[in-house]
Amino acid sequence: MGSLITKLLSFVRAVRNGANVSLAVVDRGGVDIVSPLHFSPPGDDSYPIPGDYVQYILIRGTRRGMVAGYIDPQNGQKAGPGEKRIYARPGSQGASVVELWLKSDGTAVLSNAAGSVTLSPSGQIESKNGACTFTLSASGSIGGQNGGGSFLLAESGEFQCNGARITTSGEVVSSNNKHLGTHTHSQGADSDGDAQQETSQPS
Repeated sequence: MGSLITKLLSFVRAVRNGANVSLAVVDRGGVDIVSPLHFSPPGDDSYPIPGDYVQYILIRGTRRGMVAGYIDPQNGQKAGPGEKRIYARPGSQGASVVELWLKSDGTAVLSNAAGSVTLSPSGQIESKNGACTFTLSASGSIGGQNGGGSFLLAESGEFQCNGARITTSGEVVSSNNKHLGTHTHSQGADSDGDAQQETSQPS
């Protein structure tokens, strides 16, 4: 066998003898245009883009060949030892638009230009974009915030929102530490000058 590096002209989905296959259309030199089979691991559905470099394997004794791999000439590779990074590009040569990066420390990051979701080794999940952040902590709390406020459901079950909180028994406590279940208001005399009793507690 021998091999050569050429550029992808087009990529075609096809059916051959009842099997779903993909064909990489390449130029072996001059006007020798061929459409060898594209091989990839099972479960990996990738669609290369015209202009990618192709490793074309020549089958000795025949005029046939196959494609063993590709190189994206524009986007630099970022994955480190033991890592896996998957990314998508627009339909023509261009920068990646979304990626899933499985890192060697156990972190997984799904991201695009507008936001990201990060799963940490501890199990914490954080989702953020330009407007807000949402966090599921490994300890069991759930929190969120945006430019106008924030909330937190604590591990204990107590809920806090913009300074107010709801206890696990359902009592509501305002940001100035007023307890709704026990809070009363005094009232002045009415229009006839009669003294008024305090408001009763909520029932």
